[in-house]
Amino acid sequence: MLSFAKLPQPQEVSQQVQLLNTEREANRLWSISPIDMTKAELAEQRKERDRMRKMIARRKAHAETAPKGQQQNTQCRDVSPAPLQRIAYGLLGL
Repeated sequence: MLSFAKLPQPQEVSQQVQLLNTEREANRLWSISPIDMTKAELAEQRKERDRMRKMIARRKAHAETAPKGQQQNTQCRDVSPAPLQRIAYGLLGL
């Protein structure tokens, strides 16, 4: 009969590895929780990233569906998509 070793739980690995959130994001180790953030802080970070991702998708979809000859709303011109993408990509770690 074959015997397989049991894999450690992510909480156990987190305690052994002691990763900071910046290291965790740089190495894309999402299943290991960082030692410098609480679960509530991680949840808030996830929500903020999701909001930014959805905002960029909405802006992109709106830009693609707007008629070519129609002038865009000038009230929104002070916020161009490029800085928002840089902010979002910074938050998303991309």
